[in-house]
Amino acid sequence: MLAPHATGGSQRESSWQMWPLPTSAANGQVGSTGHQVRERTVTQQHWRIWSQSREWEIKWPVIRRSYAVRDGVAAGAFALDRTYLLDLLLEAYPRLASLFEPGCAIRLERAADPDVADRRYFLVTAMTSLPVGEALARMDRFADEWWLSHIARAGRDLVFVVDFA
Repeated sequence: MLAPHATGGSQRESSWQMWPLPTSAANGQVGSTGHQVRERTVTQQHWRIWSQSREWEIKWPVIRRSYAVRDGVAAGAFALDRTYLLDLLLEAYPRLASLFEPGCAIRLERAADPDVADRRYFLVTAMTSLPVGEALARMDRFADEWWLSHIARAGRDLVFVVDFA
C-alpha cells in the first residue's frame, strides 16, 4: 500500500513510500502521526515501474563502471526500458574480460539495426589486439561456454561481437 510521507511536519505530500497502513488509518482516517492518510491501490503496472527503476538504480552504475559505455544517456534510457538485460550484462562482463587480454576494453552501446526500422539493441564489443583467428576463437568459446545458454533471456536486445584495435 502506498502512503504519503510528509517531511518537516508539513501536511504536503512530498514523496511516496511503501509501508503497510494500520487498519484504522485506511480510507482517509487520521494516522498515528496526526496527518490524514489516503489509501492508494498499487497496480501491477505501478509496481513494475517502481521495481524496474529501483533495479536500474542499483545495477546501472556498476555496469557503467565495468563497460566503456558510449552515449551514456541513450544507453541508460534503453537499459531502463529493458531491465532484464542488466543481469546479463553483469554476468557477461567477467567472462568476456577473462577470455581476452588484460586491459581489453569492453564497450557497451545502444545500436540501431539499419535494416529494421525502430529496432534497437545493446551491442557489446570486445576490443582486442589479438590476431584475428585467436580473437574469433575466444569469442566462440564465450558463446559456447556461456552466451548460448543465456541468449533466450536477452531476446533480440543484446549482441556480442569482437573488434580489433
